[in-house]
Amino acid sequence: MSEMSEKYSKALYAIHPIERSEDFILPDSFPDVKNVISCKARLGDVKTYFGPAESEITLCVIYNILFSSVNGDGSTTLCSVNFKDEIKESIRYKYESNVGVSIKNELVQASCRMANPRKFAIKTLIKANIFETVEEKIYPDIQCELPSDA
Repeated sequence: MSEMSEKYSKALYAIHPIERSEDFILPDSFPDVKNVISCKARLGDVKTYFGPAESEITLCVIYNILFSSVNGDGSTTLCSVNFKDEIKESIRYKYESNVGVSIKNELVQASCRMANPRKFAIKTLIKANIFETVEEKIYPDIQCELPSDA
């Protein structure tokens, strides 16, 4: 009997939402905010720790906010500010040493509104998918019978 080894992945958590709400205060070098025009975000470095009792994920989210401000003479100026945020999230996942674990993160939504002329209120939603890779031995039981007229 021959032996084959095959790897496959199965999703443990189809969606593990990571939600974050926070305020960002503009540095003094920026003018006061009149309107928020856009808020863009992307995921930066990701660190994961899978432990025997619980696991942890650390994400870096990089934001870019485009806003308008009013100058002293009444004219409008477009401004852009970039900043990073580190998010640590505990995940209820018990790691077993006989399986491989991988995680794929997806930035679902980032929104921003003006809380006051010096502060942005930011909401972020990230979806974390955790996958187990299991290696199993498969013993195929192949039995073929040839037709009698062959």
